[in-house]
Amino acid sequence: MENTNIISDSCFHMWRAVTNLAHADQRVADEEIAMMLKKLEKLPFSEEQRQQLLKDLEKPAILSYIMPHVTDPVDRGTLVHFARLMVWSDGEFDSEEERLVALFHKNAMSQIDIDLAIASAREISQAETNRIMGELEHNRDKEHDKIFAPLRWLYDLID
Repeated sequence: MENTNIISDSCFHMWRAVTNLAHADQRVADEEIAMMLKKLEKLPFSEEQRQQLLKDLEKPAILSYIMPHVTDPVDRGTLVHFARLMVWSDGEFDSEEERLVALFHKNAMSQIDIDLAIASAREISQAETNRIMGELEHNRDKEHDKIFAPLRWLYDLID
């Protein structure tokens, strides 16, 4: 059965940038290859994407072409995480690798709309507060009913 859950273009280019880091110190270590092969096995890349990443392991892609394609904010943040894993996978942290990780981090942070993130967090917080308050109100009414249900016939009679 063919996998219909293919990696997005943004995520694919994020992985191309991670693969590019393997070349930053002028040599691709066995650990870096192993890391990428493991990702190629586990993630639902299309066959075309898989072949491109294998090519990128042999010859680095041009970062100035790749980076504009990493458009999803989650992918930009994830790139920083996996970039750090890639550069430490061979046990060495070269100055060029350090420079690229810093570049990825700067890129991820520069495209964050702080005001939008705060407004979104407030909205989510308010929705959760409303949900909890509704639950508390509902539970309070249920407790009230348990206490006064035996006397309901009396209230109905008086009404």
